[in-house]
Parts: sequence; C-alpha cells; structure tokens
Amino acid sequence: MAGHIVHVVDGDAAVRDSAAALLTLLGHEPMLWESGGQFLARANPRPGECILLDVRMSGIGGIEVLGRLTAWGIVTPVVMMTEPGERWLESEFMERGAVWLLDKPFTLGDLKRALAIAEAAAARIACQRAGIEPQRRIEG
Repeated sequence: MAGHIVHVVDGDAAVRDSAAALLTLLGHEPMLWESGGQFLARANPRPGECILLDVRMSGIGGIEVLGRLTAWGIVTPVVMMTEPGERWLESEFMERGAVWLLDKPFTLGDLKRALAIAEAAAARIACQRAGIEPQRRIEG
C-alpha cells in the first residue's frame, strides 16, 4: 500500500500530525481531516486508499462516519482508531465494515500492521469488484 493516500480523521491535532509523520515515513500521502463532518463533506475516498478513523470525535463520530460510508457504497478499507479502554467495541466496528482496530497511541509497527491489513482488504475488494476469486496462499 506504499504510495497510497491515507485519510486520517481525528479531532486531535497531535494525533493527526504524528500519524501524518509516520505515514510519510512509510511512503504514503496523508490527507488530514479534523472532524467526521469535514471528511464526509469534502473527502472522496477511492479504491486503493485507506481511512484511519477515530471513534470519538465531537460532532459526527467515527461510528456514524463508518455507517454513512457503508450506506453510500464506499468500500475503502477503514481502520478505526480508539483508546485502549474501548476495545470492547471491536466486534461492533468489524460488523459495520472496519477492517482493523488501532489503539492510540500507536507505534510505527502498529501502523504498519494496520496498513497491511487494510491493503489485504483492498485487494479482496478489488477482486470482488472484478468478479474473481482472490488467490489463497498454500502452506506447506
């Protein structure tokens, strides 16, 4: 997923800035959004991109953003970002279409893992759109 646009939607400027620095280090192009409302009004996520979406934001929160994206038929991989104490919501995020739950604060390694999972999800989405079955890795 290197070189792809990654949308960072978080009300905390420090989180946006640190995520942008890490994404740039990994060779991605970060697009920063300070609220769910701003993201929904202005962003146009495309296949191959990824969204890092905070659960708790003032105004339109991450769960509502995720719901609207799904309702609009936007299938860009979404990684939900949350505080460790909110991990109990993981099954709800996944049922609503998120591909991973990333605890804040996160390390470079945490972010790389989340992006790898998003990349795999993007590949599955592309295969589904093309009407082909994704190849499975054979262990042996």
